[in-house]
Amino acid sequence: YWLFVSLLLCGGLLVASAMVAVSHFLKGRAQRAEIDRVNAELIKLNKELRVQARIDALTGLVNRRHFLERLDGELHRAARFGLPCSVAILDLDHFKQVNDNLGHGVGDEVLVALARRVQHQLRPLDLVCRLGSDEFVILLAPIRDEHEVHEVMTRIQQGMSTPVVLSDGRHLGVGISIGAALYPEQGETAEALLQFADDAMYQAKRQRKEEEAHRRTT
Repeated sequence: YWLFVSLLLCGGLLVASAMVAVSHFLKGRAQRAEIDRVNAELIKLNKELRVQARIDALTGLVNRRHFLERLDGELHRAARFGLPCSVAILDLDHFKQVNDNLGHGVGDEVLVALARRVQHQLRPLDLVCRLGSDEFVILLAPIRDEHEVHEVMTRIQQGMSTPVVLSDGRHLGVGISIGAALYPEQGETAEALLQFADDAMYQAKRQRKEEEAHRRTT
């Protein structure tokens, strides 16, 4: 009798131990699955953050950080192989009035339209970046000569001559001002090229304002 009871007790202990082992196994597998899921989510999030660190959220263009990295690389290649390049800066005329009178939503639509139209006029290796607000910068590399830069700038101006069609169906005419700098004639560093292009852009903007004022008085 006691032998039978002992066997039953031993069997029960074995079953209980097996159940505990199975429970631990299943729990461990669930934990590993959860860890794998969390790791996958973190990897995906890190990839998204790396993209966000280089992309302007509104326009989808590269941001200033990525542009400057690319520009630095192009200047090294230009210095080594004697390949000219150019930097152009452009911004929208009267953009503050658009935001103030029509709202920031309309302003955003205009910025997106400008980004798309500029991209459409560039060559495959060129790069356009949104510096901030309504200011954009373009890297033209490589180029043959100054005439090639003027051709691209003219195409961009012509591309903006058509009014922007807003989401509500309204048409909005938008003007832009552009200034460019050539490497190495007008600067051998990124800072010098950007400053020259910025000065040229504001000179073009002043000239446009003077022309508009002259038309109003004649």
